[in-house]
Amino acid sequence: MNASLSNDPPLKDRLAIKYQDLASEIAGLLAGLKKLPVVSDDDAIAVGKMAKPLVDVGKKVEKARKYEKDEYLRGSQAVDDFFKDLVAKVNAWVTAYTDDVSAYQQAKLAAQRKAEEERRRQEQERQEAAEVLDVELPTETRQPRPLSDRAAVRIGDVGSVAVSGRVPWDYVIEDANLLPRDLLMPNAAAIKAAIAGIKAWGKPVTDAKIPGIRIFEKAKATFR
Repeated sequence: MNASLSNDPPLKDRLAIKYQDLASEIAGLLAGLKKLPVVSDDDAIAVGKMAKPLVDVGKKVEKARKYEKDEYLRGSQAVDDFFKDLVAKVNAWVTAYTDDVSAYQQAKLAAQRKAEEERRRQEQERQEAAEVLDVELPTETRQPRPLSDRAAVRIGDVGSVAVSGRVPWDYVIEDANLLPRDLLMPNAAAIKAAIAGIKAWGKPVTDAKIPGIRIFEKAKATFR
């Protein structure tokens, strides 16, 4: 239903009404909280007693958030699926037409690049011959004008239809071992998995070695 035609209050207001008890519970927990120095086990336990109710109410908030959001996620997916199915055949034809014209443009571009290289080769030969004969060539013949990417694939306009294209540079990795170091991206998930595998063998952290990585222990408190 269109929100502008609904008599329901705004979503934020509806959530505030529905979860006012939870909001009150959080306000009560936050009242009077203060930081405490932690220099002993007893201090850590005292802080844990204050943190535990906060952890628990945080889990309640997360559970409520997921519950409320799921309905909207399902609705969002339904909308996406409906319009995706509606336009699927349209997009398939557009893709097919685009692929056909792109293939033609690619062949046209290759032919024009080849002709450009031939012109450059011939110009280079003329320049070398002129140097041997000590002849000054006209300025405009020394540097052949480069072929424009846009001009290379533009076909033209017919009425309201314009057929052109872009020529972005693309790439294929042929040998990852030859990539420069600054183009290599560490895989964080794989590194963590490798470290977990070493830890599972029961080795001390001081014996855990992976080239290029420093492995260390990092304490993190939890409150249950």
